[in-house]
Amino acid sequence: MNILQVNLLLLFIYSLLLKFKKKNLKKLFLFLMTTQLILINGLRSMWIGTDTNRYFRYFNEVRSFEKISSLFDYNMEIGYTLYQKAIGLITTDFNVFLLITAALIYIPVAFFVYNYSKNFFLSYLLFITFEFFAFTLSGIRQSLAISIGLFAFHFAVQKKPKFFLFAVLLAISFHTSAVVLLMFYPLINVKLNTKHLIFLTLTYTAFFIFRYRIGALLTIFYYDDRSTSMIQQYDVSSGIGGVSLLLILLVILSLIFQNVLNNNDRVLRASFNIMIIALFFQTLSAFSYLFTRLNMYFLILIIIFVPNIFQPISTQKIRYNQKQLSFLKIVLKLILIIYFVYYYQGILEIDIDNLLPYKFYWQ
Repeated sequence: MNILQVNLLLLFIYSLLLKFKKKNLKKLFLFLMTTQLILINGLRSMWIGTDTNRYFRYFNEVRSFEKISSLFDYNMEIGYTLYQKAIGLITTDFNVFLLITAALIYIPVAFFVYNYSKNFFLSYLLFITFEFFAFTLSGIRQSLAISIGLFAFHFAVQKKPKFFLFAVLLAISFHTSAVVLLMFYPLINVKLNTKHLIFLTLTYTAFFIFRYRIGALLTIFYYDDRSTSMIQQYDVSSGIGGVSLLLILLVILSLIFQNVLNNNDRVLRASFNIMIIALFFQTLSAFSYLFTRLNMYFLILIIIFVPNIFQPISTQKIRYNQKQLSFLKIVLKLILIIYFVYYYQGILEIDIDNLLPYKFYWQ
């Protein structure tokens, strides 16, 4: 059993704390999970994670700069460059850098789950099995931007546009692709209806028809001078159809069980709206990996969307007696858990992020 499987197993063990439904035990669960993820991330060898060795080189280059002008001339987002320099003033140890970075990634996740999820276990199950955790071990800049994006969601839900804009700009300063977070505010604050869904379906169809042209344009923006090689590398990717089907199923279930279009739960409606956009990007991901990367800003919301669909299940649209409702909830959870674990095992076997065999930095 490798450390990533142990990580998942410990999640199941920690979930026993949640059975007592006590606030302090919920906080203990979050503390244990956050600490565990930080240690796995921060104590790894620089050869664990596809891009980790590159980030090691970036860190050493930036911390050696003596002139401020060198920081602004460096070919990388200024926010991340200044962040590296700030940590470099404290330590020259790359693993200390990784530990601090991991904390800045996973603590916002814990904050997000604590405030918006109705089932902490399912939230972390999704975070681990849907490649979000694996991605943080390789895509450091974008992972930081995604975590900042969780605060952007929080401020959008709270209707604090100034704080929202600040969070988005900060995320962009770590990874320019975070510009898509600007979509959060209108998405979260609009109440979709049936007409909107029909319009979105037609829009998706148009995007699908012109997918290659759109993909090429966005790839140029996303990868800049490497755009031509990236288009050739990522064009016509495959293997993500199951995620699209899952998103379609979740959207349908949210309409059935939570009557989400008429539901007064602002967070549920907000995450529903974002999942609609995530479904769009995930569909385009079949033709360009670029959209998979962009979609992570939206798809991360699945860690609260799924728990909030199934626990508790609303009876606004379909009436069940208590025994039927309890049985349905158990069946749905079991199916989801089995699917997520099975999906995760497949990801580990492919190991596209170069995480296995896992090694600590001292090995």
